[in-house]
Amino acid sequence: MDTFELWIGCEPGDVSTARHALHGWLGGRGLSRDMVDAVTLATHEAVLNAATYAKPGASIKIRGRLEAEMMFVEVADRGSRPLSAVEDGLGHRLITGLMQDVQTVSGPSGTTVRMSRPTA
Repeated sequence: MDTFELWIGCEPGDVSTARHALHGWLGGRGLSRDMVDAVTLATHEAVLNAATYAKPGASIKIRGRLEAEMMFVEVADRGSRPLSAVEDGLGHRLITGLMQDVQTVSGPSGTTVRMSRPTA
């Protein structure tokens, strides 16, 4: 099992840092360019959404895990919003188009988006 973990703030530069760090990690795993780009873009959209809704001064946790032939990514923040605000947006439609499985859980303690897709 190969893992990636990064904590960032909610500033635009932090979102960019996360995108570049994840892209670099994925690129070093022997995955296809299309796979790297798809997972990076889906994760970027989830991070951007988290940065938009997170509480002021909050941090966002990004975790990636490569197991056998599956890629898993989780983006968690301490912001709370109705699931309709998450699932009705353009970013969520993009994420669900790029990833095989997407689950969103939102409650008083925060919101977590879990995504996965086969690597082959």
